[in-house]
Amino acid sequence: MPFAEKQAADRPKGHAMNLVLAPQQRRELIRTLISSSPYRRVLTRYEQEIDRIAAGHAQISQIMAEVYPRQAVTSRRLGRNPRVKEQLRLLQDFLEFVYFSTPEAYKGISGAR
Repeated sequence: MPFAEKQAADRPKGHAMNLVLAPQQRRELIRTLISSSPYRRVLTRYEQEIDRIAAGHAQISQIMAEVYPRQAVTSRRLGRNPRVKEQLRLLQDFLEFVYFSTPEAYKGISGAR
């Protein structure tokens, strides 16, 4: 598997492999996800922090590794695959959570300038 590494060699059958996306591929996927987010203007400023958080979060890392080879597929085709659609939604939720954790979001919500 050129895009990921198997971390646990002796997993019982039926269990998902632990995949880890290479840092360059993880950043590429993060940029793609940010560019399609309604919060992209703010999230772009936090790309390094998002990458750091994603790299250190087992569930996010796993989902990114599973989605990465498919993310180049058109959104129309992705919409037909419920598993990938669900994974992308989780990644979008992650970015939304990050956005609402920013000072910019707080200022917008509170009306502060």
